[in-house]
Amino acid sequence: MEAVRIRTWYGIIAVIEIRNRSFHRAGLGKFIMPHPPVVNWLLRRGMRNDFCRRLSILHELGHLQTLPGIFLYSLGMGLWIYHQKPVSLLELGMILLGIHAFWELLAELYVRFQAGPLYRLYYRGVGRFPRILFWSTMAVFTLLSWKILLS
Repeated sequence: MEAVRIRTWYGIIAVIEIRNRSFHRAGLGKFIMPHPPVVNWLLRRGMRNDFCRRLSILHELGHLQTLPGIFLYSLGMGLWIYHQKPVSLLELGMILLGIHAFWELLAELYVRFQAGPLYRLYYRGVGRFPRILFWSTMAVFTLLSWKILLS
């Protein structure tokens, strides 16, 4: 399986390799991280393999394209914690989970906008429950992290 190489908007080459539905590699430059594609596995259940591959590549690229934004978002939350509110280890874990959930939302929003009208076409005949589960769970974790910070 050949790796896809795409220049990010901030100039670094993104490398994405979708070997199959259970193993991906993605990163910037020479820093490539192997990982199980949990979100892609959930969202693309029942989808044709070629559609799944296209949307999975876009999802991984979405993570890499939004990396500077999520870095600033995380930095802002970290500074808030440092200057305003001491948190327990459990709360810190929930905040980190919320940051990751927000990053997953951003990556899938990137997919939605990049795929355009094809997004709906790719999902024709695929059950809605996995998408409802993804969007609602990620939104809850994101909002929970803000609730912890603001309480």
